[in-house]
Amino acid sequence: MKVRDLLIDASKWTTKTSARNAEGEACSPISKDAVCWCLSGAMLKCYPDTYYDHSWLEIERRLRNHLKILGEYSLLVWNDNPKRTFQDIRDLITTLDI
Repeated sequence: MKVRDLLIDASKWTTKTSARNAEGEACSPISKDAVCWCLSGAMLKCYPDTYYDHSWLEIERRLRNHLKILGEYSLLVWNDNPKRTFQDIRDLITTLDI
């Protein structure tokens, strides 16, 4: 599954933590109880077997390069920016095809 398939609508996205359960409590992004994810948590959920291998590093490199173009240097800070919208998230994951 790709991140774009997981973060299909705003109810699947969160900020200030990697993932949340149905009660809104923070949980592991790979937990069976997780119902929404931040962008980095969604990456961990979608690519758990590639964490820190070539595929993961390539995705991370593409994200970092794109965020630099946007004037940001941290995925977590970018995701958690109070002005960030779900459409911003969708635009990024669509552009990078992740």
